[in-house]
Amino acid sequence: MGNCNASIGDVDKLRQVQRGILDKTCFTEHRALGQGGFGTVLAVTKNFGTKADRDEFHAMKRLDKDRICACDGMDVLVMGELHFMEEISEDKSKASDFLMKLECAFQDNSHLYLVQSMMEGGDALFVQNSFKDKTLPLEVARWFTACCMVGLEDLHEDHNILHRDIKEENLLIDKDGYAKLADFGMADKLVDGISHSHGGTIVYMSPESRDADSDRTQKKTHDFFAVGVMLFRMLTNKFPFQVATHDYNTVVSMHLTSQLMNDAADDKVKKNLQIEQQDELLGKGDLEKTYKLTDFMKTHIKDPEAVDLISKLLVYDEWKRIGAQDGAVEIMQHAFFKAINFHELKEKKLTSPYIPDPSSAANICRGDLDMFEQLAFDDEDKDPVLDPKLNARFVEFYYNPWHESTTKFEKSEAKQRRMSKLLSSRKDMSSRSAASSRRPTLTTKIEEGNEGGEEE
Repeated sequence: MGNCNASIGDVDKLRQVQRGILDKTCFTEHRALGQGGFGTVLAVTKNFGTKADRDEFHAMKRLDKDRICACDGMDVLVMGELHFMEEISEDKSKASDFLMKLECAFQDNSHLYLVQSMMEGGDALFVQNSFKDKTLPLEVARWFTACCMVGLEDLHEDHNILHRDIKEENLLIDKDGYAKLADFGMADKLVDGISHSHGGTIVYMSPESRDADSDRTQKKTHDFFAVGVMLFRMLTNKFPFQVATHDYNTVVSMHLTSQLMNDAADDKVKKNLQIEQQDELLGKGDLEKTYKLTDFMKTHIKDPEAVDLISKLLVYDEWKRIGAQDGAVEIMQHAFFKAINFHELKEKKLTSPYIPDPSSAANICRGDLDMFEQLAFDDEDKDPVLDPKLNARFVEFYYNPWHESTTKFEKSEAKQRRMSKLLSSRKDMSSRSAASSRRPTLTTKIEEGNEGGEEE
């Protein structure tokens, strides 16, 4: 029986999708939300399903294959994001309201398309920058971090996935002020609780993850370290360390300055910390060189429980870091979160201290709409066809949850093929990065803008 809320054309389109034919004609573009180096983000609606389905807005990433292939390792990141988002989205029994899910993914000769939920509030950094002093109020920072911890608990415990790129830009805010973890391009599967590859955005990376040549592995505590950096930045608009150069050999010995590390007995550890440069790292050079990170926080962060939590997250030895024993739940039990009822938070029964302004959210990174109009879906003549050899990198780029003829076995086989290719590609990239003196393009990302110290 047909859907009484849909036109004949909509029903035909639904049947097309159910037969496995998913393309850009299945969506209507409404406006541009933003532009990046690899494509655009568009607000779209479906051209199939119930009226409610067709009225709901989604965010579509439209990525340029040619630009992706021109950037070493970017194709691996894109395929990684698809793989892990599919895994998170597929198992309904492990559904989480704190992880971004994938609606669908498809491609044409020149572009890749990822369709996700619309997040009206933008990301946490956008929210932070909307405040006068570019720091989040304590309650808002606490709320966003609590949402992040629930997302990490679900990601780690239910899916055995390490995110590896926790930062404010990857916390997306919905219309009710709840935050979801997004961007799984750097994620990795945990095997027996361990990831053997290295990756992340450098200013958020844990000590054990910085040297691709080291034998140190990454565990859940890698993500927890990044949470400490993120919370520090939310409350101070600064990073707790500085990257003085983009040369990876120098980045490896970044200036880590937690109290535990300052008190380290190991001379080798002390040498690597280079704490004599703290004045440069903590601002404008106006701080005494004897300042410790904890002293700085006591001056700039008024909440002692926030200071205590950050100090326990930014610990050099991962086995001494909070969360090393009992995972995310250990952090959620810290006194900093005593005002948060996590049971009610998980059921979304709490009211967020921050509710996005719809008028502001509508203009997040909208960019130049006149320019985006030149990138309309029907502008086929201006879409270059990618070389077949390069196009082969994306042969597995497809996710259609409405495809009725696809069996569970076929889905499982496709996921295994994609994962095998992903692991092989990452291994090759890591080998090339370790052999090269330049900064790796896959295993590490430099935070755009100010790399350390005070944010402008």
